[in-house]
Amino acid sequence: MERVETDVLVIGAGPVGLTLTSELAYHGVRCIQVERSSCCTVLPRAFNVTVRSMESFRRLGLTAAIRKVSYPRDVKQIFSFGTQVYQGQEIFALDLDSWGEVEDKLPNKKLLYFESGCSGEIPMIIPQFALEPVLEAKVKSSPEVTFLREWELVSIDQDENGVTAIIRKASAMKDSEAPEEKTIRARYLVGCDGGRSAVRKSLGIVQYGKFVIQKVLAIYVQSPELLDIVQDKVGLGGFITKDYLALIAAFYPKECKFMVQVILGAEEVDENHPLFRDPRPILHSIVGKEIDFKVLACYPWKAHAVVSTKFHKGNVFLCGDAAHQWIPLGGVGMNVGIGDATDLGWKLAAMLHGWGGPHLLESYHRERGGIAEQTVQEVALQFGGVRQAAGAGQLLSIIMRTPIVSYLVRKFGQALFEKSLVIGIAHTILAFYYNRSNIVVYDEGKLRGDDPEPKDPFIPLDGPGRRAPHVETESLETIYDLFGKSYVLLIFEGSKEACFQLQGEFQRRAIPLSVHVMESTPAIRRAYPKKYYLIRPDAVVGWRSDTEPSTERAKRLIDTLVGNNPPRRLLPWFSRPEKALFRSMKWLAVPLVSVSAVALFGTSPGAVLFPTVVAASLFVGLSAIFSRKEDRTQVARHKGIVMHQFGEPSEVVKMEPKRVVTFGRREILVSVRATSVTQADLHTCKGLAPNVSESSLPLALGYGCAGEVVAVGNDITAFAPGDEVYLHLPSGGAQAQYVVATTDVVALKPKNVDFVGAASLPWVSCTVWSALVKRAGLNEGNAVGKKVLVHGGSGGVGSFAIQLLKAWGASVTTTCSTDNIEFV
Repeated sequence: MERVETDVLVIGAGPVGLTLTSELAYHGVRCIQVERSSCCTVLPRAFNVTVRSMESFRRLGLTAAIRKVSYPRDVKQIFSFGTQVYQGQEIFALDLDSWGEVEDKLPNKKLLYFESGCSGEIPMIIPQFALEPVLEAKVKSSPEVTFLREWELVSIDQDENGVTAIIRKASAMKDSEAPEEKTIRARYLVGCDGGRSAVRKSLGIVQYGKFVIQKVLAIYVQSPELLDIVQDKVGLGGFITKDYLALIAAFYPKECKFMVQVILGAEEVDENHPLFRDPRPILHSIVGKEIDFKVLACYPWKAHAVVSTKFHKGNVFLCGDAAHQWIPLGGVGMNVGIGDATDLGWKLAAMLHGWGGPHLLESYHRERGGIAEQTVQEVALQFGGVRQAAGAGQLLSIIMRTPIVSYLVRKFGQALFEKSLVIGIAHTILAFYYNRSNIVVYDEGKLRGDDPEPKDPFIPLDGPGRRAPHVETESLETIYDLFGKSYVLLIFEGSKEACFQLQGEFQRRAIPLSVHVMESTPAIRRAYPKKYYLIRPDAVVGWRSDTEPSTERAKRLIDTLVGNNPPRRLLPWFSRPEKALFRSMKWLAVPLVSVSAVALFGTSPGAVLFPTVVAASLFVGLSAIFSRKEDRTQVARHKGIVMHQFGEPSEVVKMEPKRVVTFGRREILVSVRATSVTQADLHTCKGLAPNVSESSLPLALGYGCAGEVVAVGNDITAFAPGDEVYLHLPSGGAQAQYVVATTDVVALKPKNVDFVGAASLPWVSCTVWSALVKRAGLNEGNAVGKKVLVHGGSGGVGSFAIQLLKAWGASVTTTCSTDNIEFV
């Protein structure tokens, strides 16, 4: 078997994997990229490349090539919502501009998640089948990269020095030939292999969140006739027809290609349903007339909103959909994955080039995991509640004929779409915040970022952990042209010799640093009000100050920036408060519409009562369609020990491979590292435990366990991901891969106790507490000087009772076997 060595092995060559490989090659890192498929995707899939992704592509020299295959530069983007495509009733529309107008620097232009002046780049509407070849060509042209198509991952084995992976030729499997195999030894391996990631599964990492939020039928069609109908609405359209709720995206108007996403009802989820074989009835219903079209692809898919419990284990990392999945509307799935690749790429390069600290790579999950959590919340809020709305189209067509109702609904709908959806998603793209990173130096005296969320994501923020503000200078189209290869020191007041202690420390440690003295125009200083800034290679603010650091301060600062310092306890991620936009406006809808109608049309309240009530009811309905149902977070595909009948443990206890647990806002999710087996478990198996009967089956076993917190509900502040804890589950179920508990049964694990020892504590401690406190009435206040006999002091319960009584000041006498006298 051929053996090959490299620095980084990348599994998967979608947009995220190709971006990561390009980023690594940009930093001079040797890579091997493995992709199972024989060619780039032929489906549109993602279609929106956000401005943040374009900023990354600008650094890699890809923006010109991407613009050539994107949406036409002179076509305006329109996002509309109506009852059907042909002669349908338009409920509301958001008219945006063309990217060509932005490129020509016309003022006050808007694109999706973009306003003029927020960046030196331009977001692009481009189908994935057009984007991937551009990225692949870049990768193949890089001398640092070996690109292997039609190869697949077989196995991963890692040690502290690297990863050994076996790959095999995928095409040979189809031809029933003996597959060719290779062994690849790499310092690091990154799984960019999608939602069904083989890399994630090999690491035993599970995901949590909300599974199967929606079931969707994707229909990819080509139709010149449809383009003629929607030529004034080219972009994204949402339609509530008499039968379906659907979205139509004009992915590639050059070739009259459209992607139709239809929200399926419960009765239509079977893949053998006739609609899957012949989608023409759906298309005709949505369009409103029979048209000619060619179906290029038709397939069902499930939308999730989930995040992996870990983004890496050892030297193996997860990136993109392998680490998180959510409803891909608006391209946030692909673009957050591209952000993962940008973040991870420079950090792996730093480690391989020798200047990254021992804790640098721990920042990957701390930073990108937080972004994933926030994006899941945002996307689930905006789209998680979208559901089948059969019959609504006819009602809409009728009530929208009333001018007052039509006007008010149009205004309300546009406000909801623009403020809640566009602005909400823009926060995750432009105003993201690494507020608990271990490699960001927050302002003096702060251990984490605590800046409030900005109301306007398009106004730049300069705080540590934020995306660096875009500004233009006399010599630069964007300040971003300075970022990428190294840390960058920006000096806004003083000479190039400013912060000489800091510069000297960078030089002494051979850490790459670029220094630039910047112009101090009013516009630039509004964006960068401090005197000094350190910008990371991924264009994130790492530090800012008005004073030059001393030598000692410079050492501590760089120790943090490069990951030399062990991270502090992981505090909870910033959790955006639940947006009550829909819920609050529901109750205000009727009076607000009434007042608005009177003010606008000068009529009496009675004269507009009927259309007002209708409009308010419609508004409530629309908000319900797009609002998120309060739900518990799920953890799927997780193993646990369960018994379905009573008997001997060896006969009735089984490992359930696909248990599902959920946790809510006031609960925590723990990855179990050790669990205990007690006499109570044996009694339960035999049906001898109190309050256990045939009606209790099936039963999950185990009461005490210890492990690591991997996720917390939004209302939890006492615990955070990464905490090592031990806990007692009164209802059982501790013998599982993951458990859920409330904070009153969880405690931080003592540092001098391992997981096995900690797992044994809950049951014996509860037993002792019940005996001493509840039965004997002893406590810290009344046990002093009392004589207590503990029979069997060498066992778990006995030894714990002795320790507790001695701590309370009691005089303890105990019995034990001869062999355990010394122990006692």
